[in-house]
Amino acid sequence: HLLKGVMCTPALQDTISNLVRMIKSTSAVTFPEVHLRTAAFKTMTSVLEGAGGAGSWIHTEVIKICRVGISDKSPEVRQAAVTCLSSVGKHYSTPADFEEKILTPLSKHFGEDEDVNVRREAGWALGLVLGSIYNMKIVPPPTPAAKIPVAKKPLIWDMDTVQSYLTNIFVKSSKKHERVSVTQAYVKFLHTISDGDLEANLGFIVAAVLKLLSAPSPSSSDSSVLVSCVLHILRVGLAERLGETGQQNMVKILTTHLQNGESNEVVQVVVMSELTHLLVELGEGGNAMAETLITMFMGILIKPAMVIKLGAAACLRSLATALPKYLTPMLKECLKHLASSYNDLEQSGGSGSNPLTGSAGSSSSPAAVKHNILRGYAYGAASLGTAIRSSPMGVPISLLTLMWQTATTLLATPTPAHLTANAQTLLTRLEAGRALVDSLVAAGGASFIRPLIPNILEYIRGIFALHATTPTAERDILIFCRIRSDAISTIHTIATLCPDIMAVSKYNSKFVSSLSTTLQLVLEFPSTSNVSFKPVTLDSMRLLEFKLVRAYHALPPALYSQAHSHLLRMVSSLMLDGPTTSLLPKLLHSDDVSLGPWGIGLDGVEEALLEAFEPVGLDASVVWTAKPEFASFATIKATNVRVVDVSVQLFAVLFVAQSDKNRLQLLTHVNQCIKDATTNTTRASMQTNAMCSMFLITKQLSRSRTPVGKGEVLTAIQKFIHPFIADADTALRRASCEALGMLCRSEGDSVTNNLVRSIAELVKKPAKDVMPSARAGAAFTLACIQRYVGGMMSQTHLPSTVSTLHVLAQDTSSNLTAMWAMHALTITIQCSGLNFSSFATPTLMLVSSLLLTDTYVAGSHPTAYSHLGRVVNAIVGALGPELEPVSPTMHKCNAVCGELEAHSHPLVRYEAIAFKQRLIMFAPRVVQPQAIYPFLVSQLKSPYITLRGAAVTCLRQLVQTKPESCAGMIKLATILFDMLDHEHDTQLHQEIQHLITTLLDMSAGTTPSVWLRVCKSVVTASKHQDLEEDEALTSKPLAQPAKNMSDKVNVTDEDEDEEENEGSRSGGMAGTKAERNIEISYRGYTKVFAMDCVRRVISVCKSTPVAAHFDLSLARQASGLDTLVLRLHELVGMAFNAGTSVTDSLRPIGVWTLKDIVEAFAPCQDPDYEGHGLLELYQAQITSALRPAFAPDAQPQLTAVACEVLVTYVDNSFMVHTPTVLQKIMALLISPLANLRQMSYPSYSEKMVTLVQLALLGALARLYAAGNAPGHSENVTKIIPLLQSSLPLLRANWMAALRDYAMVNAQPAVPVELYKVTFHSRSTAREIGDYYADAFPLILRAASSLVGTPAWYQGRSGSSHRDDGEEQHSNDEEDKGSSTTDDTDTSLSETAPEDDFYVLLGLSLRALTNQSVPDRVSLCIHSCSYLLHSDYLTPHKFPHEECRELVTVLSKLTMHDEVAVRSATASVFLRLVSNVSRDYFSEDTDTTPSSPQSSSSSSPSLSSSNSSITQPSTRMRDMLLHDIVTVCVAPLHQYLHTGPHQVGQTAAYTTTHASTEVTDMIAIALTSLAKLSALLPPPLRARYESTLLFTCLRATELAHGSFAPVLSYALIGLTAWARAPSASTTASPSSDVSHDLLAEHETTLHGAVLTVLKTFDFSKMMTGVDPFSKDSSQPLIAALAALVTSFQNTTGDITDDDIHDRVIGELSNALIGQSGKVRATAAQTVRMIVQAGATHQPETHSYQLAMKYLREMGPALALGLVSFQDYDAHESPLAQPEQRELTEDDVSFAGEAVKVLVLANALASEEHKLASLQVLIPSLVCMLRPATPAPSPIHAQLHTTAIQIILHLATNSPVGFRSIMPTLPPSYKSLLESSLRQALLAQQQAQQQAQSATQAKETAQQRTTDFDAPKPAPLKLDFSKYG
Repeated sequence: HLLKGVMCTPALQDTISNLVRMIKSTSAVTFPEVHLRTAAFKTMTSVLEGAGGAGSWIHTEVIKICRVGISDKSPEVRQAAVTCLSSVGKHYSTPADFEEKILTPLSKHFGEDEDVNVRREAGWALGLVLGSIYNMKIVPPPTPAAKIPVAKKPLIWDMDTVQSYLTNIFVKSSKKHERVSVTQAYVKFLHTISDGDLEANLGFIVAAVLKLLSAPSPSSSDSSVLVSCVLHILRVGLAERLGETGQQNMVKILTTHLQNGESNEVVQVVVMSELTHLLVELGEGGNAMAETLITMFMGILIKPAMVIKLGAAACLRSLATALPKYLTPMLKECLKHLASSYNDLEQSGGSGSNPLTGSAGSSSSPAAVKHNILRGYAYGAASLGTAIRSSPMGVPISLLTLMWQTATTLLATPTPAHLTANAQTLLTRLEAGRALVDSLVAAGGASFIRPLIPNILEYIRGIFALHATTPTAERDILIFCRIRSDAISTIHTIATLCPDIMAVSKYNSKFVSSLSTTLQLVLEFPSTSNVSFKPVTLDSMRLLEFKLVRAYHALPPALYSQAHSHLLRMVSSLMLDGPTTSLLPKLLHSDDVSLGPWGIGLDGVEEALLEAFEPVGLDASVVWTAKPEFASFATIKATNVRVVDVSVQLFAVLFVAQSDKNRLQLLTHVNQCIKDATTNTTRASMQTNAMCSMFLITKQLSRSRTPVGKGEVLTAIQKFIHPFIADADTALRRASCEALGMLCRSEGDSVTNNLVRSIAELVKKPAKDVMPSARAGAAFTLACIQRYVGGMMSQTHLPSTVSTLHVLAQDTSSNLTAMWAMHALTITIQCSGLNFSSFATPTLMLVSSLLLTDTYVAGSHPTAYSHLGRVVNAIVGALGPELEPVSPTMHKCNAVCGELEAHSHPLVRYEAIAFKQRLIMFAPRVVQPQAIYPFLVSQLKSPYITLRGAAVTCLRQLVQTKPESCAGMIKLATILFDMLDHEHDTQLHQEIQHLITTLLDMSAGTTPSVWLRVCKSVVTASKHQDLEEDEALTSKPLAQPAKNMSDKVNVTDEDEDEEENEGSRSGGMAGTKAERNIEISYRGYTKVFAMDCVRRVISVCKSTPVAAHFDLSLARQASGLDTLVLRLHELVGMAFNAGTSVTDSLRPIGVWTLKDIVEAFAPCQDPDYEGHGLLELYQAQITSALRPAFAPDAQPQLTAVACEVLVTYVDNSFMVHTPTVLQKIMALLISPLANLRQMSYPSYSEKMVTLVQLALLGALARLYAAGNAPGHSENVTKIIPLLQSSLPLLRANWMAALRDYAMVNAQPAVPVELYKVTFHSRSTAREIGDYYADAFPLILRAASSLVGTPAWYQGRSGSSHRDDGEEQHSNDEEDKGSSTTDDTDTSLSETAPEDDFYVLLGLSLRALTNQSVPDRVSLCIHSCSYLLHSDYLTPHKFPHEECRELVTVLSKLTMHDEVAVRSATASVFLRLVSNVSRDYFSEDTDTTPSSPQSSSSSSPSLSSSNSSITQPSTRMRDMLLHDIVTVCVAPLHQYLHTGPHQVGQTAAYTTTHASTEVTDMIAIALTSLAKLSALLPPPLRARYESTLLFTCLRATELAHGSFAPVLSYALIGLTAWARAPSASTTASPSSDVSHDLLAEHETTLHGAVLTVLKTFDFSKMMTGVDPFSKDSSQPLIAALAALVTSFQNTTGDITDDDIHDRVIGELSNALIGQSGKVRATAAQTVRMIVQAGATHQPETHSYQLAMKYLREMGPALALGLVSFQDYDAHESPLAQPEQRELTEDDVSFAGEAVKVLVLANALASEEHKLASLQVLIPSLVCMLRPATPAPSPIHAQLHTTAIQIILHLATNSPVGFRSIMPTLPPSYKSLLESSLRQALLAQQQAQQQAQSATQAKETAQQRTTDFDAPKPAPLKLDFSKYG
């Protein structure tokens, strides 16, 4: 019957006839007959479904037999018959008798049938057939005129008819069960009709549903069921089906009914209850209606009915939760009205009304009206106050203070006279004040409430002083209960939300004392059963008991140990005498819910609707204590049930705290009370309550692994619990089994063994001798032992447990036993894990046999099938990866779950999906995606949330495992976005988002445009009509928004403003026609997630190897490739629309998307306009999206995000902005600085102000730090001047932020209280830690970089670091009207420079102690580097002790895991030894800090001195230097393994694979060693000289491969130590260093240098690269020249000519090479060597060595200059030759070569000077260029250099110059003459201009002494005499 195919007519007739005969053949209730009839009806249902409308001719026969089946004695048969009848109704095409034939039989069983499953199925069937007949929209044919008129007109089943029918049967129903069934029919009907019909008839449907509330309700329980049913229809039938637009319409419709004056109180309660849910679900979708709703709810607050007030308060809270920006205005409004109403009440004097009646006569009396107004606004304020905690932006602290002031006014200490004169006013006032206090505790938290605790205690003391004795009169009892309830509620709120306050003894003792006093008085109350009090008094007494017990339960029992006896007497009485507790469903394990007795999902709807509740009465706190999404003020538990619940909980807590003797007495008392129960109902309630308490007791003991006690106590507990495992009540049976399992956990093996043996004995008995419930309980007890004791601890019992469960699972006499045994087997498998592997095969055989056994299937309840699936899934999960794909075990599992998949019940299909999920995880090879994928997608539209959730999870794992199998990913993503918008379950939301992101990660790299289209359709709320075509979507060329790039680049400021305005209007894609025709509106959070997906698309494309995603030229060439750059216009448009959206939550994510776009596409160049970036086309849109974020009315979070995005947009080396654009952008950041400290957001918390302030300071800090970093972008270069004028103000604010951070994070509480904070309030100190943590490293680095600069001192008192230029600039600014205010001037000078320096130093050192975040550590290290400024590296400001502390902290970072951190640390030490002066370590340095007077008056420079000089601590100095040397040598030892004892050994480190960071670090360390050579005093130099020399020598030996860049620094270090003054020459006579040791060090130094010169391959210096120098060759050249020339200072001449020959040979080869950099390097080397030798006497070896290099290298240098000639020497250079392309390296070479040749001329003797000029002058002429054509900048630079030198030679050597001129070629001569003539003319013009300027400045008074300036001598431009 599962094959639903269309049969031919004879076969269909025969099949139906045979099935009818089967049903009629028997009517017995035995299993075979019942199973036969059930199966026949199910088969008939399948046949009818397959036949559809083609089987209409057999419907009459089927209807007849269904009528028979509905009256069957078996509920399984009746349920099957109802389902079969619904199948007929879905295809029934005769409207005339539809009601009689279909609807009447179904509705008949709503109230008559006793089985809940039949009633539920009948309700679903009724709704289904009504929906089917409505969707058919059958119109009856017109009646022929010639015929006799029809007596009865056919009925048209339109919406009006269906609603009328359902309403009639609902109103006429006299039983609660019948109304619940009609409710389910109503919901099913609404789920059956289409979305269009639902929204089109929404107003009519809502009116019809609310009309159901007019149905008669004989009792209060009937009334509660009525309200529950209507709420269920509104919520499940309507609200959960509607989208955002539909829910908005529903809010409007409900609001209309709420404003309708004809609506009664019940209708208003129901409407507001639904509105509380709708407003939270809508979120920002309700923004348009917010103002109207606020006005309406504020008006409802003052209505007299209590439940109406609370409904309005709950709606206000939901509105504040959904729209936090309205929280502050609403709260202010309530507090204003509250204060006004209180003043009116006080002025009128109130009224001496009777609390029993609640007013002074009637609800319309003036006093009663004022009471209602006061109470209403108090409820509204309290409800809104509770929403503060969930609000992301909070409220101002001033508003909380106002709430507290209002509360203290209301809670003014009352006196007994107030009770006598005006009791009702006093009660109203105290209740309103208590509501505000409770709300403040929830809103402000412990930090706000702690200072207010003394005031609260005073309020409680005054309340409790009103009644010193137990009241006896009913009026006094009522007043006592209401007043004490309010006070105790406050205690409970503080204990629950602020437990740290309760931990203070001076507070908790007073609270407990107040509770104890109340407890004694309550125990003296008369019994409620013996008095005839009014209901309001009895309710108040029960409410006081509930709140008292609840308050005690919130406190640790040790605090009130003296009250244990009284409390036990009270709670045991309440527990045993009250109704049945409602705790069991929440306490029992959630995995066992399938065991009952409560339904699962839709099966539990009837039970939930029938649950008794009472409307809110005296206890209004539920509105501001429960979570907003669960705060249903209309349906709460009855007070007596809540009293029992909390009494059960407190009894368990007190029982555990008692001694063994008291425990035994309590158990005896409970047992005796149960025995003495007079009725079975009372006894059942007592047993349930006591069992629940025992469950809690065993749970507490098992968690703490604490034994119950001595043997008697344990025996008593076991005797009490054990009988319930056989109880007929499923809940008690489950509780007892779990309690026994937890008891085994706490007691150990002895109890476990005894329990297992007793169960084994019970199972061995014949099944007929034992109740089925007992056998079922025994099976579940074994499972609970496995669950709570653990698989490892209970491993010895595993074989016996499995065998016992196998036996019980095959129990044919009881389905209950078999199902419980199968569930127990599932738990056992899950707990055993791999230990169960040996039992897997027999268990699967058992499952297979049970699946094929009719006896087991007889329990047609689907739970039986689901248990089979759970066992199989548990086996697969336990075996895990060990499960072989082709094993028999896998074959059996597949066979079982194949049967389960075909089942129609959701529980069974869920297990089938779970099996597929486990297969994907553990056996992916056997998974067939083409078969699984369609099934899973079909389950996404299931009406059952469990199936939808399981399908989503399984799909995600399938996509991750086999992504190629899911062909329709994009279509699936569309379905998932729709699900995300309609689902309301938080966990399912997360699963859907995970699945979408998984799909995106798998396919966005190849189809980014498709994903963008999907996300765009969500964000812009357009249809999905074209998404099917997106699977094969091809990329289109990028549309260019600008026709002419030059027009775009050369725009004026006005044009740019127009473009920005146009961009803000159009928004890229916002103006298209498709987007104006919006028909689908997604919710705000769905749009936010869609924009997250857009950001993820960019990230995925960046991670792919496809370069065309971000290269437009490559993308255009790849015609068949879908690339992201082709959709850049859409990307920017989406980000712009989101960033400027009216949805507040969407704007930050839109701005973040702009940041991602800038980072990803900034390097992308526009191939159509060379030299311009592609993003330049979208500057208007980007800036237009960022500007609104800095508007005064922008939300703080948006402004904070925009700051970071703006910095990213500016600090980008690939995008060049015009100065005008940069000024506008920087104005957004700089303009708030003037009033930064006065910034405020009146509607939000002060933490939002802190967020924006720190975001602005952090953004500016990042920009300024980027400007100081090497390699910064051109934009930052342009921005730094814009920041110069604001740097003093920035410095002051940066330092203030850092001081705040230091006080919040690094100081104890007492100094923090005394410190005046700048950027936060003390109340928000605990909430802004993350804000400071994010901005702290950037601000610290930027502020540190200002140390020693003019901005560091500018604006401070007594500053001397402000030059005239700055003063002039400041004056100019003042003239322009931009002077700072007095507050700004005060902030600039609020601290001294030295104080700020120490703050920076302390924060840097403290931050460096936390090495967990490498990026943050690196920033702090750079901060330390900036702090080591020469202004502060003096003994007075930076004593040796503090310097050593810095060195100690940094030394720990030299062993950091990150190489970058170690390298940055080495840079700090380099800066230290570079900036510190030599006298810092000298012996006459004063380390005594100067007095404040001297430090404030003296200039903070190194030249400042102190008159009093004292001797330093030589030991501290030596320790400091030792630490510095050790740290500098550490990286060299780590990577080079150097040292005196290791010379000649092979380094263990693989130097050929060193990273760039490693080589950089070694280079820095070697440079530091070179600097140390000049700083170490002679004794210390002698001590470390050997180690450091060998370190440098070792570095030169290993300077190859990736270590080649280290070479230059090794040579520099070796040279520095070689050139340093010898220890022997500087050692004092008193030195303890021996002369022999000094001589040994001298020899060592000589040997080290000589070894390098002899063995080193100098060709390395031509390829070495220095990453730290702009001139990469400079370090190598300096080192080589110094080594060659300076060694003679200490060792005499170097006699080995081979060294020099090798050097000259390498340099000569370099000079004739092709590389300009190498040629320049070689020329510079020659120049340095010659210069070094020229300083010596001619007879010295150094001088002779210089001459040798000149002789050998001079001709080669001259030939190099000749190579610059672009023309033939015998032709005229004026023939406009084509200029040779030169580089900067060529200019460098020319400059060095000319310097050498000029130096050679100067060193030459008189007889050789002429020969020198003959080489020099022609070489210089080769560098000249004619005036036309205009030379290139490089040629012009060469020309200028050459002509200057020629003029110098002509002046200093005129004779030689004249003799050389005739020898020049004609072309040379003419070029030289023209060049000299032009140069002299230019010089003359410059002199004349200077003279004119001087004369113009002379005044009239100087005319008397005026004299004629000497005329310059006329130039002789005729060079004929030289030739």
